[in-house]
Amino acid sequence: MALPCLPISRGLLALLFVVLTTSWLTAATKPNIVLVITDDQGYGDLACYGNPVIKTPNIDKLASESSQLSNYHVAPTCSPTRAALQSGHWTDRAGAWHTIMGRSMLRADEATLGQMLKANGYKTAMFGKWHLGDNYPYRPEDRGYDEVYRHGGGGVGQTPDVWDNAYFDGAYFHNGQIESAEGFCTDVFFRQANQFIRDNAESDQPFFAYIATNAPHGPLHCPEKYMDMYADQKQAIAAFFGMITNIDDNVGQTRALLKELGIADNTIFIYTTDNGTATGNTVFNAGMRGKKGSEYDGGHRVPLMFYWPDGGMNKKHVNDWLSHAVDIAPTLLDLVGGKAPADYQFDGKSIRPLLEADNHGEWNDRFLVTDSQRVRDPIKWKQTAVMSQKWRLVNGKELYEIHQDPGQKTNVADQHPEQVAKMQAFYDQWWAELEPTFAKTTEIYLGHPKSGEVSLTGHDWIQKEMPPWNQAHIRAAHGLNPKKNVAKHTGHWAVNVIRDGTYAVSVRRWPAEANHPIIAELSPGQNVPGASRAYRTTPGQAIPIKSATLRIDGTDIATKPVHPDDTEIVFTTQLQKGSHELAPVFLTDTKQEVGAYYAVVRYVEEKQTSKSDSQPNIIFVMADDMGWGQTGYRNHPVLKTPNLDNMAEHGLRFERFYAGCPVCSPTRASVLTGRSPDRCGVLSHGYALRHQEKTIAQALKAAGYVTGHFGKWHLNGLKGPGAPVLKDDPYSPGRFGFDEWLSVTNFYDQSPLMSREGKFEQKEGDSSDVVVAEAIKFLNKHKDGDKPMFTVIWYGTPHSPFKALEKDKASFGKLNEKSAEHYGELVAMDRSVGTLRAALREMDIADDTLLVFCSDNGGLRGIQPETVGGLRGNKGNVYEGGLRVPAIFEWPGRIEPRVTNYPACTMDLFPTVADLLSLPTDIFVQPIDGTSLKPLLAEELTSRERPIPFRFQKQAAWVDNDYKLVHPNAKTFEMYNLKTDPHEEHDLAKEEPKRFAQMKKAFLAWNDAADASFAGQDYPEGKLAEPDPEPEFWFADPRYAPYLPAWKDRWEFKSYIERVQKN
Repeated sequence: MALPCLPISRGLLALLFVVLTTSWLTAATKPNIVLVITDDQGYGDLACYGNPVIKTPNIDKLASESSQLSNYHVAPTCSPTRAALQSGHWTDRAGAWHTIMGRSMLRADEATLGQMLKANGYKTAMFGKWHLGDNYPYRPEDRGYDEVYRHGGGGVGQTPDVWDNAYFDGAYFHNGQIESAEGFCTDVFFRQANQFIRDNAESDQPFFAYIATNAPHGPLHCPEKYMDMYADQKQAIAAFFGMITNIDDNVGQTRALLKELGIADNTIFIYTTDNGTATGNTVFNAGMRGKKGSEYDGGHRVPLMFYWPDGGMNKKHVNDWLSHAVDIAPTLLDLVGGKAPADYQFDGKSIRPLLEADNHGEWNDRFLVTDSQRVRDPIKWKQTAVMSQKWRLVNGKELYEIHQDPGQKTNVADQHPEQVAKMQAFYDQWWAELEPTFAKTTEIYLGHPKSGEVSLTGHDWIQKEMPPWNQAHIRAAHGLNPKKNVAKHTGHWAVNVIRDGTYAVSVRRWPAEANHPIIAELSPGQNVPGASRAYRTTPGQAIPIKSATLRIDGTDIATKPVHPDDTEIVFTTQLQKGSHELAPVFLTDTKQEVGAYYAVVRYVEEKQTSKSDSQPNIIFVMADDMGWGQTGYRNHPVLKTPNLDNMAEHGLRFERFYAGCPVCSPTRASVLTGRSPDRCGVLSHGYALRHQEKTIAQALKAAGYVTGHFGKWHLNGLKGPGAPVLKDDPYSPGRFGFDEWLSVTNFYDQSPLMSREGKFEQKEGDSSDVVVAEAIKFLNKHKDGDKPMFTVIWYGTPHSPFKALEKDKASFGKLNEKSAEHYGELVAMDRSVGTLRAALREMDIADDTLLVFCSDNGGLRGIQPETVGGLRGNKGNVYEGGLRVPAIFEWPGRIEPRVTNYPACTMDLFPTVADLLSLPTDIFVQPIDGTSLKPLLAEELTSRERPIPFRFQKQAAWVDNDYKLVHPNAKTFEMYNLKTDPHEEHDLAKEEPKRFAQMKKAFLAWNDAADASFAGQDYPEGKLAEPDPEPEFWFADPRYAPYLPAWKDRWEFKSYIERVQKN
């Protein structure tokens, strides 16, 4: 039977269209989104829009096949535009009406594109310039972005950015951790974005890639090959246009990648900019008046292109209807069939009809507002334009008919008073709605579980004057006025204390990564190509600072003197929940105040009686063959270790910490037992730890801890590259007190084959990342249990053979291959330290955890630059270079950050923990050679009571505070004063015979006792219960024979096995 035809209303048709469209988007793959926004590029800075000089062939091609809005407007400066684009709200409502001064942060209650698209099924990422806040809860990683790779502040080299950054070979924040990169900044950001695109395309995951370049914003730095393209122009234009042409090349490469991956047709590719031109107006400004910062069209009319073949946007279509950055968020949600958060009302609206060439529906005119509020608090009508399709009302007084007068030369306000009144009335209502929000200061959170350690910079001082927003200002001693006898610092940081408690405030003149004394001058840094000087080329001016004062809410809480070597002054204070003004200052010799340009604030948990008070979590982390000089805080010439540097700045950093032996296995034995390794039978690498020894893992397990070992073991009598420890190995970590273990016999590298309590597991990635990830799983598993955790992480890095990830060795292109691989491994290891520390904060157990980092012996020979910081000797001998290693103890709230010259060693670790936990003395095999460092954790000690002994093969040493006895061979003894002769160049044996004789006598007595221990005298039986196994290569051990055929050709085993078998 035929059904009758019924009339359908237009409303029902519209509803049917929406339902069908939405279901199509659900059933099919959602479109990917790539949004490229450049910095300070104007409408006229493109060849396709008439610029006669600039070369932008890739963007020109994009324009020739895109939907474009030729009457699209933004704010006249950076942060305000980004706030409107991200939130869909007016800039002034969103809280980011300025670019500095604490007024460039997007309010915490605003939604972002990242959050909205993530909620609608997208993987989200941002690359480059965020400029909407550098602390929680304002960072992109707090605002819905899964992957973040950015610089700090509003540009590379600005105050919140990594210290001494310039546009080439910089360091950036990758998901909160500092990572070095090679190349020009724009190339770096696009490279990271392209990898994100590739990864998600391969997994069929819809993605949003927000690529926000800092170029062509000044300073005007540019690769020389691009400047050469404009050799006939002035330097500033050559650099500015060169940066844009470089962006153009990257746009072309990213679009080519989308085609290569087969996803170009279903990817919405957007190109726009954040404000009018900063520099290019002297060449071409598309007939407009004004530039960046201006309320006239040249300050805020910018390009906007949408390319989306599957959405019908793949032909040139230009629409002249008025639109604004507040329209972007609702438009993207409309295009992908997404929803905004409940009760979230946009100030903009979807401009999809304007983008669709075939959409001939009506579009209603509307008033839009843009303003340039580069002040502390917004001012009505300040540099403001109220816009309609036909009119521009500027500053409430000037009226321009824009199509007749695009250059805004003729004010026709007197001729159209009714239009002026109409637009003024709209603005008055608009202002009245927004004005109450201005008092809602965007405050930086302190003490929030997710905020971790909060780094404050002068960029965000709230004050009337311009704050020090770039690093040249810091170097030039911003705010210091020698002509004034008395000057008061008027700025402050607006902070929101989330929970009552004790807070540590580290006050600095230079940032933590500079690691430079407060009162010292700083040499200028190297310039980079371009028309401007890099910020870092400004010489760092010394300030005659005498003291530091912590000022909160206008009250001076405490004052401390500043000594010549101080890099920070740390105050501990009680803060109550709520809003506060934090304003630490330095006082000069003339009583002039200079604001502390940097401050680092962390919450110190108030401990009542709890499990963690008497039984903290304990983590021992140890590198493999890392030398004393191989950290950023020791000013290594090529290696940057920002995470270890940060740990050192917030913990107890040892300048004289010693490994128990100049090679690996013995030092590991000293960590576990608190004894000299010779006493334990671990004479060299590859020796087994005796079953009669007692270990810290066994003691802590008996005290109620859950224990885990991850990484290199090397105490089971096996030599050769690290192979999985067998389940039935009588010398496995489980035999010595570890409940859980994922371990290998020796050193291990990329994608290692490991053993989880005897079950083999193939891992992927850098070994440091792998082992820390596994340790974090262990911590997560047990953190909410009733047992504290003891975790041992023993890296295989940077032991040979060296094999680093490409990204990790990229900064070492000038080094030989061996050294580049070696240092690349250390970059990864440092990153993993940051991952571990971040995880502790994320799990909210950092304050309940003693974290110890050190290395197992001195640095290697044959690596350039050298590894031991100028000390004498290397791994394998008992001079300082073979024994002295980096070491840091971190325990927030329990250990005051500082640097100590107290001599300590790996043999002290077990006694220290035992003392902290008040464990009985029978947990040790006596005698032990270490001593408890518990008193040192509380305050500085002047001397060590017990000397530190060392024996290795025919060598020995005896460290007694400043003096050291060295026995470099079977015949010779030498003596050095390490305080005056740290390089051990001047033998004092003959000059101080009495001291020499005393030290030699004491050592020989200890040496005899160590011989007796080695023979078994210390054990209850008075002898060895079983013979020590002879060290052997694991591939010669019959137990490994079944696995050898499958393993022998693995890259980490093959050459080693062949070499040994050949010999």
